[in-house]
Amino acid sequence: MGLLLAMFGCQPEGSATVPDATSPTERQHSGQDVHSGGSGASAHSGDTASTGHTAAPIDPCDELSPVVMGFRRVSDVRPSEEFAFDAQGYVWNATEGSGLFRTDFTGTREVVSPGGALEYAGIGIQPDGLGLALADESGGVVLSIDLATGSRDDLFTIAGPNSMAWDDHGRLWVGANQRLVRFDPAVGGAPDVITSVAGADLDGLTFSPDGRTLYFNDDAGHEIGRVEVDAAGEVVSIAAHADLGGGPFAAELDGMTTDICGNLYVTHTDGRLTRVLVDGTQQILVASNGHWTTAAHFGSGVGGWFRDRLYVMDRQEGLWELDVGIEGHPEPHLP
Repeated sequence: MGLLLAMFGCQPEGSATVPDATSPTERQHSGQDVHSGGSGASAHSGDTASTGHTAAPIDPCDELSPVVMGFRRVSDVRPSEEFAFDAQGYVWNATEGSGLFRTDFTGTREVVSPGGALEYAGIGIQPDGLGLALADESGGVVLSIDLATGSRDDLFTIAGPNSMAWDDHGRLWVGANQRLVRFDPAVGGAPDVITSVAGADLDGLTFSPDGRTLYFNDDAGHEIGRVEVDAAGEVVSIAAHADLGGGPFAAELDGMTTDICGNLYVTHTDGRLTRVLVDGTQQILVASNGHWTTAAHFGSGVGGWFRDRLYVMDRQEGLWELDVGIEGHPEPHLP
């Protein structure tokens, strides 16, 4: 039994089944389809039959494709551990030697906040869209960076800050080694420790579409946990959610995100992409392929980035765009 399961004393919900997949299931994107940057599978409004009757709207959550329907590499987005979309059409990411960049859909890139670090990790746009939080994992500090000026301030210090996510109440959740913490910029001071899992390395923070569940993973333990919160954002329960298995020598889990139906998309550091359905069923959308993938986010729907495309970061090649046929969960800073 792994760390999260042992800690929470329960088994993951649902009976997980994993398809036999030995090669990537995606096929080359034709480049011929034109998307509106936000329609996705939810754009199906029902067909009008020959009788003149309008069919009932199709629920996109009932029409999920079990395979990636197309993919392409997005050029000129520099490789990094993490990245984030803003509401103005940019991708933001930080590289250890150069600092914080923003890149538009055409590949035009500029340095907004120069400054190196041994290891930049999690990044998250503030709910008001005016700044972002950036984890300097090697320096043990979470930074606040003004997106207009590039100026930096320390939000708080903590050993090993990594993945992060903003909630609907303006608070920042961060996985930092074995600790999951929450920080309120309006209050300041030290962050609150929500839970601690001895020996774990907590990563992959992402919220459910309604903002009432935070998911996180233990990257080397291959397990996913969840924190349930109430309407005020206060913790109600903490439990195990899923075990992705793989044995002691399997590639680690890393970034995660959710779609509008509440399904999880989990990156593995060997190129795999797993979808964990709400009922616990696991689907391998992309099999192990030698890529070093560490983060995944759905597009913003602004500036050419599609809401129904999943963007995955490869630490050696940069950003890939995958057609998964569903939109991502709403984030506080996005329209």
